[in-house]
Amino acid sequence: MQKLHPVDRLFDKLREISPYPDGVVPVTQRIEGTAFFPGGAGLWGMEPDTPLPPMPIGQVMVLGHDFDTEVGYQQSLAQRGENLKSPTWRNLLWLLNQVQVSPATCFFTNAYMGLRAGNSNVTGRFPGARSPGFVQQCQAFLAYQIAVQRPRLILTLGRYVPAVIASLSADLAGWARCTSFRVLDTQAQSLIPCAEFGRTMPVKAAVIGLTHPSIWHRCVLGRCYGALRGKEAELQMLQDAIEVAGIPRCAT
Repeated sequence: MQKLHPVDRLFDKLREISPYPDGVVPVTQRIEGTAFFPGGAGLWGMEPDTPLPPMPIGQVMVLGHDFDTEVGYQQSLAQRGENLKSPTWRNLLWLLNQVQVSPATCFFTNAYMGLRAGNSNVTGRFPGARSPGFVQQCQAFLAYQIAVQRPRLILTLGRYVPAVIASLSADLAGWARCTSFRVLDTQAQSLIPCAEFGRTMPVKAAVIGLTHPSIWHRCVLGRCYGALRGKEAELQMLQDAIEVAGIPRCAT
């Protein structure tokens, strides 16, 4: 019997999340081209009507907040891929290029499953965050994603994700009440060199909190890392995270 691709296993598991709270609707169909999970496969180099690329086991997880609005998802579905020239993708690919990490070594996914209903604002806290039961389901699913990919490095995007992932590892306890990057940088620790996830077959990964790429050039200015500030601070903490995780460098 042929083994299921890890991404197919994730989509099968995704069906167990229910019910979706007010303001959130499930993904109904997989985007054929390159797109963050759960809208698409979360793998770089996806092409319609071609086999799934390999899951980058033991490499990098890029963890966003949530996928998109229902309307934005429908547009990506029709275009057979997300817009790689959007601020999120453009700045994210630029960041990876700066530190010589190939996007092919990354699994692009999200902490919250589902879509923002209608065409509501794509920024701000996800509507499902108001439902404790749904939050717990998404945290359990995130733990499953980590167990499947077994990343050595997790890059969280934006100020809301650190608090979501914090419950999955005692090593991230300081992130639980981080509501801003100022708090993360000065009162917690923006780079956790080794966080352990799971018990039966634990995964150990470096975890770093990054500014969301969609607003990177504006919001990165407030970051601090040692004596560094702004862009230099975030780029250096990313360099350090890659080094401590042992992620291979290559031209992107």
